[in-house]
Amino acid sequence: MLREKGAPIPHADRLLLLNELQPGRTGVIVEIVGGRGICNRLQAMGLCIGSRVRRVASAIGRGPVVVEARGAQFAIGFGMASRIIVEIENGGQDPPGRQP
Repeated sequence: MLREKGAPIPHADRLLLLNELQPGRTGVIVEIVGGRGICNRLQAMGLCIGSRVRRVASAIGRGPVVVEARGAQFAIGFGMASRIIVEIENGGQDPPGRQP
């Protein structure tokens, strides 16, 4: 969905780049900033707008970001992760007793 230039971003306080999401926190992909190549690569992994992802771990610094989605874990490069915008769910914490 497009919005007018200068219009406020809804739920901006709950939006983060995937590489900024803390390990153990969960979010939903709301936007992928990039061209066809990155979108196709992420879609091949099952990561598309609306996908629920949980950040599992990351390397120190600008290393790969490990995420879990649809029961599988993926390592995504730091640059690619910085192009994925997620909306934090439930304050980013999973409900007690529930696994993603």
